[in-house]
Amino acid sequence: MSPLSHSERFALATLAVAWVAPAWWLGASTVQSQFFAVTAGTLAVLVALLARRTPSAVQRPPFTALAVVGCLVAFVALLLCQALNPDRMLVPDRRPVGLLQPLDHTAWLPTGIAGPFDRLLGDFLLFADAWRHLLVAGAALLPLFACALVLRRPAVLRALLGLLFIHAVLFSTFALAHNLSGSKAVLWMVNDAASHLGAPQFPFKNQQASYQLLLLALALGAWLAPESCRPWSAAPHRARWFAFGLCLVFLGTVTTRSRFALAGALALSGLVALLILWPHRHAWRRHRRGLAIAGTAVLFSLAGLACVPPVRATLGRVAELAREPGDLLVGGSYRRILRDIAWEMTKDRPWFGHGAGCYVLLFTSYHPRVPAFMEAVRRHQPNWNRPVHVHADSDWIEFTAEYGAVGTALFAAPWLFWLATLRRLRPLAPAVVLTASGTMLVLAHGWIDFVLRNPAILGLAAATAVISVAIARSPSSSAPLSA
Repeated sequence: MSPLSHSERFALATLAVAWVAPAWWLGASTVQSQFFAVTAGTLAVLVALLARRTPSAVQRPPFTALAVVGCLVAFVALLLCQALNPDRMLVPDRRPVGLLQPLDHTAWLPTGIAGPFDRLLGDFLLFADAWRHLLVAGAALLPLFACALVLRRPAVLRALLGLLFIHAVLFSTFALAHNLSGSKAVLWMVNDAASHLGAPQFPFKNQQASYQLLLLALALGAWLAPESCRPWSAAPHRARWFAFGLCLVFLGTVTTRSRFALAGALALSGLVALLILWPHRHAWRRHRRGLAIAGTAVLFSLAGLACVPPVRATLGRVAELAREPGDLLVGGSYRRILRDIAWEMTKDRPWFGHGAGCYVLLFTSYHPRVPAFMEAVRRHQPNWNRPVHVHADSDWIEFTAEYGAVGTALFAAPWLFWLATLRRLRPLAPAVVLTASGTMLVLAHGWIDFVLRNPAILGLAAATAVISVAIARSPSSSAPLSA
Protein backbone atom coordinates (compact mmCIF):
# COMPACT_ATOMS: atom_id res chain seq x y z
CA MET A 1 0.00 0.00 0.00
CA SER A 2 1.45 3.35 -1.04
CA PRO A 3 2.42 5.76 1.76
CA LEU A 4 0.70 9.06 2.37
CA SER A 5 1.61 11.90 0.05
CA HIS A 6 2.81 15.22 1.44
CA SER A 7 -0.50 16.86 0.58
CA GLU A 8 -2.43 14.10 2.37
CA ARG A 9 -0.25 14.47 5.45
CA PHE A 10 -0.77 18.25 5.44
CA ALA A 11 -4.51 17.80 4.96
CA LEU A 12 -4.72 15.42 7.92
CA ALA A 13 -2.65 17.78 10.07
CA THR A 14 -4.86 20.79 9.31
CA LEU A 15 -7.97 18.65 9.80
CA ALA A 16 -6.70 17.51 13.21
CA VAL A 17 -6.04 21.13 14.19
CA ALA A 18 -9.56 22.15 13.08
CA TRP A 19 -11.09 19.43 15.27
CA VAL A 20 -8.76 19.30 18.26
CA ALA A 21 -7.91 22.93 19.06
CA PRO A 22 -11.52 24.24 19.32
CA ALA A 23 -12.49 21.28 21.55
CA TRP A 24 -9.75 22.26 24.02
CA TRP A 25 -10.71 25.93 23.63
CA LEU A 26 -13.73 25.89 25.98
CA GLY A 27 -15.42 23.21 23.91
CA ALA A 28 -15.73 25.38 20.77
CA SER A 29 -18.36 27.46 22.58
CA THR A 30 -16.78 30.90 22.12
CA VAL A 31 -16.83 33.16 19.07
CA GLN A 32 -13.04 33.03 18.90
CA SER A 33 -12.82 29.24 18.91
CA GLN A 34 -15.54 28.98 16.29
CA PHE A 35 -13.79 31.49 14.01
CA PHE A 36 -10.63 29.44 14.51
CA ALA A 37 -12.48 26.28 13.47
CA VAL A 38 -13.79 28.03 10.35
CA THR A 39 -10.31 29.26 9.42
CA ALA A 40 -8.63 25.91 10.03
CA GLY A 41 -11.50 24.12 8.28
CA THR A 42 -11.15 26.34 5.22
CA LEU A 43 -7.43 25.62 5.08
CA ALA A 44 -8.13 21.89 5.47
CA VAL A 45 -10.58 22.01 2.54
CA LEU A 46 -8.04 23.76 0.31
CA VAL A 47 -5.31 21.27 1.18
CA ALA A 48 -7.73 18.34 0.74
CA LEU A 49 -8.62 19.62 -2.73
CA LEU A 50 -4.91 19.73 -3.52
CA ALA A 51 -4.50 16.18 -2.20
CA ARG A 52 -7.25 14.94 -4.54
CA ARG A 53 -5.07 15.84 -7.51
CA THR A 54 -2.75 12.93 -6.67
CA PRO A 55 -3.68 9.52 -8.13
CA SER A 56 -5.82 7.32 -5.90
CA ALA A 57 -5.51 3.54 -5.73
CA VAL A 58 -9.08 3.15 -4.48
CA GLN A 59 -12.01 4.94 -6.08
CA ARG A 60 -14.82 5.49 -3.61
CA PRO A 61 -18.22 6.24 -5.10
CA PRO A 62 -20.08 9.00 -3.26
CA PHE A 63 -22.77 7.88 -0.83
CA THR A 64 -25.80 9.90 -1.92
CA ALA A 65 -23.39 12.84 -1.86
CA LEU A 66 -25.46 15.14 -4.03
CA ALA A 67 -28.55 14.72 -1.85
CA VAL A 68 -26.57 15.32 1.35
CA VAL A 69 -24.81 18.39 -0.06
CA GLY A 70 -28.11 19.71 -1.41
CA CYS A 71 -29.78 19.44 2.01
CA LEU A 72 -26.85 21.12 3.76
CA VAL A 73 -26.70 23.96 1.23
CA ALA A 74 -30.46 24.50 1.54
CA PHE A 75 -30.19 24.51 5.34
CA VAL A 76 -27.39 27.09 5.29
CA ALA A 77 -29.43 29.14 2.80
CA LEU A 78 -32.35 29.10 5.27
CA LEU A 79 -30.08 30.40 8.03
CA LEU A 80 -28.75 33.11 5.72
CA CYS A 81 -32.27 34.17 4.80
CA GLN A 82 -33.23 34.40 8.48
CA ALA A 83 -30.13 36.49 9.14
CA LEU A 84 -30.79 38.88 6.23
CA ASN A 85 -34.56 39.15 6.79
CA PRO A 86 -35.24 39.77 10.51
CA ASP A 87 -38.79 40.75 11.42
CA ARG A 88 -37.93 41.74 15.03
CA MET A 89 -34.96 43.21 16.86
CA LEU A 90 -33.98 42.73 20.48
CA VAL A 91 -33.81 45.95 22.52
CA PRO A 92 -32.22 45.08 25.90
CA ASP A 93 -33.95 46.56 28.93
CA ARG A 94 -34.71 45.55 32.53
CA ARG A 95 -36.90 42.64 31.51
CA PRO A 96 -35.55 39.08 31.79
CA VAL A 97 -34.34 39.26 28.19
CA GLY A 98 -35.50 42.47 26.55
CA LEU A 99 -38.10 44.05 24.29
CA LEU A 100 -38.66 42.77 20.74
CA GLN A 101 -39.22 45.66 18.35
CA PRO A 102 -40.86 44.95 14.93
CA LEU A 103 -38.82 45.56 11.77
CA ASP A 104 -39.67 45.91 8.10
CA HIS A 105 -39.12 42.61 6.31
CA THR A 106 -40.13 40.51 3.33
CA ALA A 107 -43.15 38.63 4.61
CA TRP A 108 -43.04 35.64 2.22
CA LEU A 109 -39.44 34.73 3.06
CA PRO A 110 -38.19 33.00 6.23
CA THR A 111 -37.55 35.53 8.96
CA GLY A 112 -35.40 35.73 12.07
CA ILE A 113 -34.78 37.90 15.12
CA ALA A 114 -31.88 40.35 15.27
CA GLY A 115 -30.43 39.32 18.61
CA PRO A 116 -26.93 39.50 20.11
CA PHE A 117 -24.13 37.83 18.14
CA ASP A 118 -22.35 37.10 21.40
CA ARG A 119 -23.35 37.21 25.04
CA LEU A 120 -24.80 40.49 26.29
CA LEU A 121 -22.47 42.32 28.65
CA GLY A 122 -22.97 41.20 32.24
CA ASP A 123 -25.79 38.82 31.30
CA PHE A 124 -26.26 35.09 30.80
CA LEU A 125 -27.88 35.48 27.38
CA LEU A 126 -25.97 33.22 24.98
CA PHE A 127 -25.91 33.72 21.21
CA ALA A 128 -29.39 34.27 19.83
CA ASP A 129 -28.72 35.41 16.30
CA ALA A 130 -28.83 33.65 12.92
CA TRP A 131 -25.38 35.01 12.01
CA ARG A 132 -23.91 33.16 14.98
CA HIS A 133 -25.69 29.99 13.89
CA LEU A 134 -24.12 30.41 10.45
CA LEU A 135 -20.73 30.61 12.16
CA VAL A 136 -21.49 27.40 14.06
CA ALA A 137 -22.57 25.70 10.82
CA GLY A 138 -19.35 26.73 9.12
CA ALA A 139 -17.23 25.54 12.04
CA ALA A 140 -18.88 22.12 11.82
CA LEU A 141 -19.25 21.70 8.05
CA LEU A 142 -15.93 22.94 6.68
CA PRO A 143 -13.76 20.35 8.50
CA LEU A 144 -16.38 17.72 7.62
CA PHE A 145 -16.10 18.61 3.94
CA ALA A 146 -12.32 18.33 4.17
CA CYS A 147 -12.68 14.93 5.84
CA ALA A 148 -14.97 13.66 3.08
CA LEU A 149 -12.51 14.89 0.43
CA VAL A 150 -9.36 13.40 1.93
CA LEU A 151 -10.76 9.97 2.88
CA ARG A 152 -10.04 8.27 -0.44
CA ARG A 153 -7.64 5.50 0.56
CA PRO A 154 -7.38 3.03 3.45
CA ALA A 155 -3.96 4.48 4.31
CA VAL A 156 -5.52 7.90 4.92
CA LEU A 157 -8.29 6.34 7.01
CA ARG A 158 -5.72 4.42 9.03
CA ALA A 159 -3.76 7.60 9.76
CA LEU A 160 -6.91 9.53 10.65
CA LEU A 161 -8.07 6.82 13.06
CA GLY A 162 -4.66 6.87 14.71
CA LEU A 163 -4.74 10.65 15.15
CA LEU A 164 -8.24 10.54 16.61
CA PHE A 165 -7.28 7.72 18.98
CA ILE A 166 -4.36 9.78 20.33
CA HIS A 167 -6.65 12.80 20.71
CA ALA A 168 -9.25 10.67 22.52
CA VAL A 169 -6.68 9.36 25.01
CA LEU A 170 -5.13 12.77 25.76
CA PHE A 171 -8.49 14.56 25.97
CA SER A 172 -9.99 11.88 28.23
CA THR A 173 -6.94 11.68 30.47
CA PHE A 174 -7.23 15.39 31.20
CA ALA A 175 -10.98 14.99 31.71
CA LEU A 176 -10.45 12.13 34.15
CA ALA A 177 -7.95 14.12 36.25
CA HIS A 178 -10.29 17.12 36.22
CA ASN A 179 -13.33 15.06 37.18
CA LEU A 180 -11.54 13.34 40.05
CA SER A 181 -10.35 16.70 41.38
CA GLY A 182 -13.94 17.89 41.82
CA SER A 183 -13.18 21.25 40.18
CA LYS A 184 -16.12 23.30 38.90
CA ALA A 185 -13.97 25.53 36.69
CA VAL A 186 -13.37 24.65 33.05
CA LEU A 187 -9.69 23.80 32.50
CA TRP A 188 -9.30 24.48 36.27
CA MET A 189 -9.39 28.21 35.42
CA VAL A 190 -12.60 29.47 33.81
CA ASN A 191 -15.68 29.79 35.99
CA ASP A 192 -19.05 31.36 35.23
CA ALA A 193 -21.85 30.85 37.72
CA ALA A 194 -24.46 32.15 35.24
CA SER A 195 -23.67 29.40 32.73
CA HIS A 196 -22.98 26.71 35.35
CA LEU A 197 -19.58 25.88 33.93
CA GLY A 198 -17.95 22.84 35.43
CA ALA A 199 -17.02 20.22 32.83
CA PRO A 200 -13.30 19.67 32.14
CA GLN A 201 -13.10 21.31 28.71
CA PHE A 202 -16.70 22.08 27.70
CA PRO A 203 -19.01 24.72 29.21
CA PHE A 204 -21.68 22.15 30.12
CA LYS A 205 -21.22 18.63 31.40
CA ASN A 206 -23.81 17.19 29.01
CA GLN A 207 -21.95 18.65 26.03
CA GLN A 208 -18.76 17.13 27.41
CA ALA A 209 -20.65 13.84 27.73
CA SER A 210 -21.64 13.76 24.06
CA TYR A 211 -18.12 14.59 22.94
CA GLN A 212 -16.64 11.92 25.21
CA LEU A 213 -19.05 9.30 23.83
CA LEU A 214 -17.90 10.13 20.31
CA LEU A 215 -14.28 9.79 21.39
CA LEU A 216 -15.03 6.43 23.01
CA ALA A 217 -16.78 5.17 19.87
CA LEU A 218 -13.89 6.32 17.67
CA ALA A 219 -11.31 4.74 19.99
CA LEU A 220 -13.21 1.44 19.92
CA GLY A 221 -13.50 1.70 16.15
CA ALA A 222 -9.75 2.25 15.80
CA TRP A 223 -9.10 -0.78 18.02
CA LEU A 224 -11.37 -3.12 16.06
CA ALA A 225 -10.85 -1.62 12.60
CA PRO A 226 -10.33 -4.04 9.68
CA GLU A 227 -6.76 -4.91 8.77
CA SER A 228 -6.58 -2.51 5.83
CA CYS A 229 -7.34 0.57 7.93
CA ARG A 230 -6.16 -0.53 11.39
CA PRO A 231 -3.71 1.97 12.93
CA TRP A 232 -0.34 0.60 14.11
CA SER A 233 -1.29 -2.96 13.20
CA ALA A 234 2.36 -4.11 13.33
CA ALA A 235 3.30 -2.25 16.53
CA PRO A 236 4.64 -4.46 19.37
CA HIS A 237 2.21 -4.95 22.27
CA ARG A 238 -0.52 -3.15 20.29
CA ALA A 239 -3.34 -4.86 22.19
CA ARG A 240 -1.93 -3.78 25.58
CA TRP A 241 -1.45 -0.16 24.57
CA PHE A 242 -4.92 0.00 23.05
CA ALA A 243 -6.44 -1.58 26.17
CA PHE A 244 -4.71 1.00 28.35
CA GLY A 245 -5.83 3.88 26.14
CA LEU A 246 -9.40 2.58 25.96
CA CYS A 247 -9.56 2.37 29.75
CA LEU A 248 -8.56 6.04 30.00
CA VAL A 249 -11.17 7.09 27.44
CA PHE A 250 -13.85 5.01 29.20
CA LEU A 251 -13.00 6.45 32.63
CA GLY A 252 -12.89 9.99 31.27
CA THR A 253 -16.40 9.42 29.92
CA VAL A 254 -18.12 7.77 32.90
CA THR A 255 -16.76 10.32 35.40
CA THR A 256 -18.28 13.28 33.53
CA ARG A 257 -21.20 13.50 36.02
CA SER A 258 -23.65 13.06 33.17
CA ARG A 259 -26.27 10.33 33.33
CA PHE A 260 -26.25 10.01 29.55
CA ALA A 261 -22.45 9.62 29.48
CA LEU A 262 -22.60 6.83 32.05
CA ALA A 263 -25.42 5.02 30.24
CA GLY A 264 -23.84 5.53 26.82
CA ALA A 265 -20.40 4.32 27.88
CA LEU A 266 -21.88 1.20 29.47
CA ALA A 267 -23.99 0.60 26.34
CA LEU A 268 -20.95 0.86 24.06
CA SER A 269 -18.98 -1.45 26.37
CA GLY A 270 -21.80 -4.00 26.34
CA LEU A 271 -21.97 -3.74 22.56
CA VAL A 272 -18.23 -4.47 22.31
CA ALA A 273 -18.64 -7.57 24.48
CA LEU A 274 -21.55 -8.73 22.33
CA LEU A 275 -19.66 -8.17 19.07
CA ILE A 276 -16.67 -10.13 20.36
CA LEU A 277 -18.54 -13.00 22.01
CA TRP A 278 -21.50 -13.54 19.68
CA PRO A 279 -19.54 -14.99 16.74
CA HIS A 280 -18.22 -17.64 19.17
CA ARG A 281 -21.56 -18.40 20.83
CA HIS A 282 -21.43 -22.07 19.88
CA ALA A 283 -18.25 -22.44 21.93
CA TRP A 284 -19.62 -20.80 25.09
CA ARG A 285 -20.31 -24.15 26.76
CA ARG A 286 -16.66 -25.17 26.42
CA HIS A 287 -15.51 -21.95 28.09
CA ARG A 288 -18.08 -21.54 30.83
CA ARG A 289 -15.45 -21.25 33.54
CA GLY A 290 -13.54 -18.54 31.71
CA LEU A 291 -16.76 -16.64 31.00
CA ALA A 292 -17.80 -16.91 34.64
CA ILE A 293 -14.45 -15.53 35.80
CA ALA A 294 -14.64 -12.70 33.27
CA GLY A 295 -18.22 -11.89 34.28
CA THR A 296 -17.26 -11.84 37.96
CA ALA A 297 -14.32 -9.52 37.21
CA VAL A 298 -16.64 -7.18 35.31
CA LEU A 299 -19.10 -7.08 38.22
CA PHE A 300 -16.33 -6.29 40.71
CA SER A 301 -14.99 -3.61 38.37
CA LEU A 302 -18.42 -2.01 38.09
CA ALA A 303 -18.82 -2.12 41.86
CA GLY A 304 -15.47 -0.39 42.28
CA LEU A 305 -16.40 2.16 39.64
CA ALA A 306 -19.61 2.95 41.52
CA CYS A 307 -17.49 3.98 44.50
CA VAL A 308 -15.68 6.71 42.56
CA PRO A 309 -17.15 10.07 43.74
CA PRO A 310 -18.22 11.44 40.30
CA VAL A 311 -19.84 8.13 39.36
CA ARG A 312 -21.53 7.83 42.75
CA ALA A 313 -22.99 11.33 42.33
CA THR A 314 -24.26 10.41 38.85
CA LEU A 315 -25.91 7.23 40.14
CA GLY A 316 -27.69 9.34 42.74
CA ARG A 317 -29.15 11.48 39.97
CA VAL A 318 -30.20 8.36 38.09
CA ALA A 319 -32.09 7.23 41.21
CA GLU A 320 -34.04 10.50 41.14
CA LEU A 321 -35.42 9.70 37.67
CA ALA A 322 -36.03 6.06 38.56
CA ARG A 323 -38.91 7.16 40.79
CA GLU A 324 -40.74 8.21 37.62
CA PRO A 325 -39.70 5.75 34.87
CA GLY A 326 -41.55 7.77 32.24
CA ASP A 327 -39.14 10.64 32.82
CA LEU A 328 -36.15 8.55 31.76
CA LEU A 329 -36.96 9.01 28.07
CA VAL A 330 -37.39 12.78 28.33
CA GLY A 331 -34.72 13.60 30.91
CA GLY A 332 -37.13 14.63 33.65
CA SER A 333 -40.51 16.33 33.97
CA TYR A 334 -39.00 19.85 33.99
CA ARG A 335 -37.43 19.25 30.58
CA ARG A 336 -40.83 18.16 29.30
CA ILE A 337 -42.22 21.55 30.31
CA LEU A 338 -39.48 23.40 28.44
CA ARG A 339 -40.23 21.35 25.33
CA ASP A 340 -43.92 22.17 25.61
CA ILE A 341 -43.02 25.86 25.53
CA ALA A 342 -40.91 25.31 22.40
CA TRP A 343 -43.79 23.43 20.80
CA GLU A 344 -46.09 26.39 21.45
CA MET A 345 -43.63 28.52 19.46
CA THR A 346 -43.60 25.96 16.67
CA LYS A 347 -47.37 25.95 16.31
CA ASP A 348 -47.39 29.68 15.54
CA ARG A 349 -44.81 29.39 12.72
CA PRO A 350 -44.69 25.72 11.74
CA TRP A 351 -42.92 25.88 8.36
CA PHE A 352 -39.85 28.12 8.72
CA GLY A 353 -39.85 28.87 12.44
CA HIS A 354 -39.21 32.12 14.29
CA GLY A 355 -35.51 32.26 13.45
CA ALA A 356 -32.26 30.78 14.75
CA GLY A 357 -31.74 31.50 18.45
CA CYS A 358 -35.35 32.55 19.01
CA TYR A 359 -36.13 30.29 21.98
CA VAL A 360 -34.55 32.41 24.70
CA LEU A 361 -35.85 35.65 23.16
CA LEU A 362 -39.45 34.42 22.99
CA PHE A 363 -39.49 32.47 26.23
CA THR A 364 -41.13 35.14 28.39
CA SER A 365 -43.85 35.60 25.75
CA TYR A 366 -44.70 31.91 25.44
CA HIS A 367 -44.23 30.34 28.88
CA PRO A 368 -47.63 31.69 30.11
CA ARG A 369 -49.22 29.26 27.64
CA VAL A 370 -47.76 26.41 29.72
CA PRO A 371 -48.92 27.05 33.34
CA ALA A 372 -46.94 24.04 34.57
CA PHE A 373 -43.74 26.08 34.16
CA MET A 374 -44.57 28.71 36.79
CA GLU A 375 -46.02 26.03 39.06
CA ALA A 376 -42.68 24.21 38.93
CA VAL A 377 -40.78 27.46 39.50
CA ARG A 378 -42.84 28.37 42.57
CA ARG A 379 -42.46 24.84 43.91
CA HIS A 380 -38.71 24.42 43.44
CA GLN A 381 -37.27 27.95 43.07
CA PRO A 382 -39.65 30.38 44.80
CA ASN A 383 -37.06 33.19 44.86
CA TRP A 384 -36.28 33.05 41.13
CA ASN A 385 -37.35 36.42 39.72
CA ARG A 386 -36.07 35.95 36.16
CA PRO A 387 -38.10 33.09 34.64
CA VAL A 388 -36.24 32.53 31.38
CA HIS A 389 -34.39 29.58 29.81
CA VAL A 390 -31.74 29.71 27.12
CA HIS A 391 -32.60 26.32 25.57
CA ALA A 392 -35.49 23.88 25.51
CA ASP A 393 -33.20 21.04 26.64
CA SER A 394 -34.14 19.25 23.43
CA ASP A 395 -32.38 20.24 20.24
CA TRP A 396 -34.85 18.50 17.97
CA ILE A 397 -37.88 20.27 19.44
CA GLU A 398 -36.05 23.58 19.61
CA PHE A 399 -35.07 23.17 15.95
CA THR A 400 -38.75 23.12 15.00
CA ALA A 401 -39.27 26.44 16.81
CA GLU A 402 -36.18 28.03 15.24
CA TYR A 403 -36.05 26.48 11.75
CA GLY A 404 -39.59 25.13 11.37
CA ALA A 405 -40.55 21.82 9.82
CA VAL A 406 -38.65 22.64 6.62
CA GLY A 407 -35.37 23.52 8.34
CA THR A 408 -35.57 20.58 10.73
CA ALA A 409 -36.19 18.21 7.82
CA LEU A 410 -33.18 19.64 5.97
CA PHE A 411 -31.05 19.11 9.09
CA ALA A 412 -32.31 15.57 9.66
CA ALA A 413 -32.21 14.33 6.04
CA PRO A 414 -28.39 13.86 5.81
CA TRP A 415 -28.49 11.60 8.85
CA LEU A 416 -31.22 9.51 7.24
CA PHE A 417 -29.19 9.25 4.02
CA TRP A 418 -26.25 8.08 6.12
CA LEU A 419 -28.29 5.35 7.78
CA ALA A 420 -29.65 4.26 4.39
CA THR A 421 -26.08 4.02 3.07
CA LEU A 422 -25.00 1.84 6.01
CA ARG A 423 -28.00 -0.39 5.41
CA ARG A 424 -26.88 -0.96 1.82
CA LEU A 425 -23.35 -1.83 2.96
CA ARG A 426 -24.37 -4.72 5.24
CA PRO A 427 -22.99 -6.90 6.74
CA LEU A 428 -21.22 -4.32 8.86
CA ALA A 429 -17.87 -4.85 10.56
CA PRO A 430 -17.72 -4.35 14.36
CA ALA A 431 -15.78 -1.10 13.92
CA VAL A 432 -18.57 0.25 11.71
CA VAL A 433 -21.24 -0.72 14.24
CA LEU A 434 -19.34 0.98 17.08
CA THR A 435 -18.58 4.24 15.28
CA ALA A 436 -22.11 4.44 13.93
CA SER A 437 -23.47 3.77 17.42
CA GLY A 438 -21.49 6.71 18.76
CA THR A 439 -23.10 9.05 16.25
CA MET A 440 -26.58 7.67 16.92
CA LEU A 441 -26.10 8.06 20.67
CA VAL A 442 -25.28 11.74 20.20
CA LEU A 443 -28.29 12.24 17.91
CA ALA A 444 -30.45 10.61 20.57
CA HIS A 445 -28.84 12.80 23.23
CA GLY A 446 -30.08 15.78 21.24
CA TRP A 447 -33.62 14.76 22.18
CA ILE A 448 -33.01 15.45 25.88
CA ASP A 449 -30.33 18.18 25.80
CA PHE A 450 -28.79 21.00 23.77
CA VAL A 451 -25.72 19.29 22.34
CA LEU A 452 -26.21 19.45 18.56
CA ARG A 453 -25.67 23.21 18.34
CA ASN A 454 -22.08 22.91 19.51
CA PRO A 455 -19.81 22.76 16.43
CA ALA A 456 -17.22 20.51 18.10
CA ILE A 457 -19.88 17.90 18.88
CA LEU A 458 -21.87 18.28 15.67
CA GLY A 459 -18.76 18.27 13.50
CA LEU A 460 -17.21 15.23 15.16
CA ALA A 461 -20.55 13.35 15.10
CA ALA A 462 -20.83 13.95 11.35
CA ALA A 463 -17.16 13.03 10.84
CA THR A 464 -17.72 9.80 12.80
CA ALA A 465 -20.61 9.01 10.46
CA VAL A 466 -18.37 9.58 7.41
CA ILE A 467 -15.64 7.45 8.98
CA SER A 468 -18.10 4.62 9.63
CA VAL A 469 -18.99 4.55 5.94
CA ALA A 470 -15.31 4.69 4.95
CA ILE A 471 -14.56 1.71 7.21
CA ALA A 472 -17.53 -0.19 5.77
CA ARG A 473 -16.11 0.37 2.27
CA SER A 474 -12.56 -0.64 3.16
CA PRO A 475 -11.30 -3.80 1.39
CA SER A 476 -11.24 -6.06 4.47
CA SER A 477 -14.33 -4.77 6.27
CA SER A 478 -16.04 -8.16 6.02
CA ALA A 479 -13.06 -10.08 7.40
CA PRO A 480 -13.44 -11.95 10.73
CA LEU A 481 -13.04 -9.91 13.89
CA SER A 482 -9.56 -9.70 15.35
CA ALA A 483 -8.09 -7.12 17.67
